[in-house]
Amino acid sequence: MTSRSAPRFRLVDAVLGAAVAGVAWVQYRQFAAHGRALLRIGRLESAPGVPDSGWDPLPIGSVVPDFAARDLAGETIRLTDLRGSEIDLVFVDPDDPLSFDVVAAVQSLEPSPDDPRPVLVSTGSRDATRRCIGDDSPFIVVHDGMVIAQRLEVPAVPATYRLDSSGYLVAMHIGVAEVVSNLHTRAHGAGPRLVPPVTVPQRLVAGDVAPAVPTTGADGSITYLSMESDRPSIVLFADPDHDAAVRAAASVHESAMDLLAVVTQGGPDAAERLARAAGLDGVDVVADCGAWDRYAPLGVPAAFAVGSNGVLLRSEATGLAAITDLLEEFS
Repeated sequence: MTSRSAPRFRLVDAVLGAAVAGVAWVQYRQFAAHGRALLRIGRLESAPGVPDSGWDPLPIGSVVPDFAARDLAGETIRLTDLRGSEIDLVFVDPDDPLSFDVVAAVQSLEPSPDDPRPVLVSTGSRDATRRCIGDDSPFIVVHDGMVIAQRLEVPAVPATYRLDSSGYLVAMHIGVAEVVSNLHTRAHGAGPRLVPPVTVPQRLVAGDVAPAVPTTGADGSITYLSMESDRPSIVLFADPDHDAAVRAAASVHESAMDLLAVVTQGGPDAAERLARAAGLDGVDVVADCGAWDRYAPLGVPAAFAVGSNGVLLRSEATGLAAITDLLEEFS
């Protein structure tokens, strides 16, 4: 009886073994697929400096499109010519006060073969770029880079796109605080190589009390605008010479949200020009005398949504697209 049953048991063992192998194969395929998906999601979620907005950025891990631009000496620079080492594409606007801080940070870097190589991409003309950056930068500087910024889907300036040696996008940083912080960090995780160090302001987040906006009276005295309103409201940072900032100010003014204050750098004349350009009748448009340091906006335009209790409803919205989304969310 035992000899007759042995083939039957061997057959059962073979069937069970095949079934187990089949289940294991299916689980492996599912794990591989989901593992790749989770890896992709994790990589996107860990991308530093990407604003929470409706804007569709160039995906982390994609090849950055090639471009050609001229440096201050008139030589043509192609992105593909720079492959072989890590680089930071640093986008700046020579007419934006926030970009001056980024330029100063880049110029303070000590060139090193161990660090990503900065390439300054100015959205301004050659003359404006030369006035902002100068002719003696140890790094590559190209001008008239607005087309490049649009092609690479840069949402706001200043910004940094870090590329690996093969031309793949590995990180992006938007706004002055994120960009300067990125320039502090070496590719291998070592300490900063900035001389002197640049102070990165603390970012405001949802739940923080909205700082009062100081303004200067006709007699030079400092007063503070009230942060109280009976509905969600906006504190906006803008520049009269920045088209997106002017459009953002007009959009907020026409929305259902209160515009508590518009803060600009450049003095009272800049405040008056912004008020005229955006049609901000009845709105407090103030020249900065401390609000910029209190809010530390990442770029221009930037909007902070404030609840009726004077508490921030969410983190900063940077760029016209993100501000448009904020207005839709709270209007």
